[in-house]
Amino acid sequence: MKLFGYAAKPIADKLEKKGGGLIIPPEGFFIKDSKGPLKDGELERAADWAKLIIKTL
Repeated sequence: MKLFGYAAKPIADKLEKKGGGLIIPPEGFFIKDSKGPLKDGELERAADWAKLIIKTL
């Protein structure tokens, strides 16, 4: 069983393989457990990443 790894890159690769495009690079976020929650500071990083997506559009 794989207990560690980043989901962002494989998801982005599958999206591109199916013809989708990325407007910014994928980003990974750290969680405390396999079902969450996010580790301290990660919600803020996610918000900053979302703002970058909006700015890029």
